[in-house]
Amino acid sequence: MFEKSVWTKEAAFSPDITAGSNTDSGGCNNYDYGGYHGRVRFIETREYLQRVTNARYEVELLEERINFHIDAYEDVSELNDKLEDAKMNMKDVTAEVADQISKLRDVKQQMVMKLRYIDGMSWSQIAEKMDMKERTVQSFHGRALPRMEKSLLDDGLIELKPYVYEAEGDKNGM
Repeated sequence: MFEKSVWTKEAAFSPDITAGSNTDSGGCNNYDYGGYHGRVRFIETREYLQRVTNARYEVELLEERINFHIDAYEDVSELNDKLEDAKMNMKDVTAEVADQISKLRDVKQQMVMKLRYIDGMSWSQIAEKMDMKERTVQSFHGRALPRMEKSLLDDGLIELKPYVYEAEGDKNGM
């Protein structure tokens, strides 16, 4: 059986638990979570940023449903109302996320985050547009996440959740 452990942000940043730490030039801490580096980190921040994509997806789904019902000569007035609400929500969410992204001090980090979350581009598309290697783009993204998290926490837009994961071990309980 796997041993269960609970990780909180406070525990994760404790020097007793982390395997190592350093500080980058922006004052944000980078930690190795014992093999979980980057996997559970900043999940609330990623979920917050993903709201734009979710809102865009909802609008696209409603547009498809409307087109389907129009083709079937059915009444779409209720769907049109939902679509207008979804478009307004998407506009509001996009503006809120863009405002948070604009708080980043590094212009390249802002650009990566905007292209990734506002414009919905893939890593390769961003790398091509910014004339960088894909790994460099991902590095800017990785450096932006802790700064975004701090800003979102300071503004009260996210709340950290405890993390539960299954620790490495023998699956058979040996």
